[in-house]
Amino acid sequence: MPKESDLEVKVGAFVLAAIVCLVGFVFSISDFSIFKKGQTYQVMFEFANGLKKGAPLRVAGVAAGHLRSIKVSYDQGTRLTDVVVEAWMEEGHSIPADSRFLINQLGLLGEKYLEIMPGKAADMVPAGATVHGEDPVPMETITKTLGSLGTKVETTLNSI
Repeated sequence: MPKESDLEVKVGAFVLAAIVCLVGFVFSISDFSIFKKGQTYQVMFEFANGLKKGAPLRVAGVAAGHLRSIKVSYDQGTRLTDVVVEAWMEEGHSIPADSRFLINQLGLLGEKYLEIMPGKAADMVPAGATVHGEDPVPMETITKTLGSLGTKVETTLNSI
């Protein structure tokens, strides 16, 4: 009987070690931010254009964090709907006060992400601050503009 319990202990220890190794491996290949230091910023948009929670945050094209949450809020006073994006950025990056916050896209059909184009101001945006982002142009507006441009080109070609 003692030999069976020794075997059970060895198998249990092996399974436990395998689980610990697997969890460690998953955390090492993922960008898990609980153990990393950083700061958060609130970025307000009127239109978020398909931005998702967990999307990357880039500063001048360099990966610097991710988006923790995206909330839609309505202000009764101004009667405006805003999209509030909570962006987490790794420690070691600073954002000049005149920086631009844009929603960008990786490639033509790629993932949407928040891009911070640093400015040249000496003052920095403090951690936890709320800033206003530049709204992207909705695809519907681009389609309407191209449609009216096509009509104008057709009219010009017919008159020639």
